[in-house]
Amino acid sequence: MKYFSFFYYLLPFLVVLKTLIYTIHIKNETKSVAIAYAQKALQQDFNLKFGTTQSSKIPIDIIFKLDENWSEFDKYKIEIISNKITFTGSDELSLIHTIYTFSEDYLEIDPFIYFTDIVPKQSCPK
Repeated sequence: MKYFSFFYYLLPFLVVLKTLIYTIHIKNETKSVAIAYAQKALQQDFNLKFGTTQSSKIPIDIIFKLDENWSEFDKYKIEIISNKITFTGSDELSLIHTIYTFSEDYLEIDPFIYFTDIVPKQSCPK
């Protein structure tokens, strides 16, 4: 079972997101089609939760990386520094798992939203 010890670092970041108008820039450093699909889903989840727009003033950078030097299977980490979130995984599967877990646990997006139609309450106006 994975522990999300980064929650205490993430909480102030999410509070800032609730009060500011921002735009999301996602950089995918992999060439994976599956990760690109998860990237699109994460962008949609941010839009659902916070109502982001392309004309927003404050950029939030999200970076996806694979670190194949990690010897463990399904290992990942999330780093939050200022207005930047870096998702790093030991393989494709762990990186995809990280993206969807982040959406479910911290953005409170139901993973079956397209089947259940349970839309999260927005945290800030559009």
